[in-house]
Amino acid sequence: MSGRYAIYYTPAVDDPLTQLAESWLGYSVWRGDNVARAQVANLAPEQMIRFTEAPRRYGFHATLKPPMRLADGMTCEELMADIARFAESADPVVMETLVLRWIGPFLALVPENQTSALDSLASEVVSQFEPYRASLKPEEVARRLQKDLSPRQVEMLNSWGYPYVHEEFRYHMTLTSPVEEGDRPMILAAAEKHFEAIIGRPLVIDQLVLCHEAKPGDPFVVVSSHKFASQTTSQTSRASAAI
Repeated sequence: MSGRYAIYYTPAVDDPLTQLAESWLGYSVWRGDNVARAQVANLAPEQMIRFTEAPRRYGFHATLKPPMRLADGMTCEELMADIARFAESADPVVMETLVLRWIGPFLALVPENQTSALDSLASEVVSQFEPYRASLKPEEVARRLQKDLSPRQVEMLNSWGYPYVHEEFRYHMTLTSPVEEGDRPMILAAAEKHFEAIIGRPLVIDQLVLCHEAKPGDPFVVVSSHKFASQTTSQTSRASAAI
């Protein structure tokens, strides 16, 4: 398949956090389809559509290997097989406390304290699957350089195709598009109410999920999922149908 691939963490399709996030975003990356939105306190449906426009296309996730085109000679089947092998020897990572936090203008779910185990997992995924990444096109580099990047982030962009990897990595599961400062208290209050069942509780990173964007602007869809260590490795039924 052409298009772009990304390696994410996202909870299982039947996990309560997944269900809360899907009803917040109005989209399921697992199903590749829109889902019914929850009635979010103090926000009209049209406001939720506007505030969640950007993350809805990517689905609820934490990025580990950012979206990439496959290098010449690399295939989706080979990538899935390598992810499965990686997962067989990977240990789950526990985040003790999940919290809501603003990352610049975006609201996200993040660990209260990011651990070295989480940093190591993210770095390993970036490095392990780098041979699958096609080099960025000049226009892709130029677009990234329009951001206010530090010299180290520019170095990461040139080396890894993305500025926020390795020591620049910050685990986050994005919930909103950029939000104007005046709207942030309202959005935060709504998210605190919507996600109150999971705020302050642990989250276990226990699988890698391969997602696919068929063409620019299309929503990302799960291709395969791979449980860590002794847990059963599984691939979605979508995998065989999509390849």
